[in-house]
Amino acid sequence: SATVEYELKDLEEETMPAVAATFFSADRMEEMWKRMREDIENRPFFPEIPVLRGLRATWEGSLWVGRRGEEPWDDDGPIDVFGPDGRYLGTFAAGDPGMPNAFGPDGLVAFVERDELDVPSIVVKRLPAEWR
Repeated sequence: SATVEYELKDLEEETMPAVAATFFSADRMEEMWKRMREDIENRPFFPEIPVLRGLRATWEGSLWVGRRGEEPWDDDGPIDVFGPDGRYLGTFAAGDPGMPNAFGPDGLVAFVERDELDVPSIVVKRLPAEWR
């Protein structure tokens, strides 16, 4: 995989062995170097990358499905919305409006927003009927 290749290249460019050579014998250094290569080459990886970052249901039965962003570690991705009958209703772009923290009756949603001083406040909005 690309990650293994990257790690092996990084290991080859490592300057630590030169420093460590002053403390360890050449045989010991070779053994340590071999073990590090083997650890990298035999590292287990999952064959898939998680795509879902959040799943919420409205009171009316619609599903909001939060996906990851462009990178596997990016939690702020688009949100797909499906109606109670499973019909696709649409997608919100990343961060717009974001996954609600809570859903209420009649299309009410609550978001926790933070100001410039990181003070939280709860903002309640009403969703249009087609997004419930």
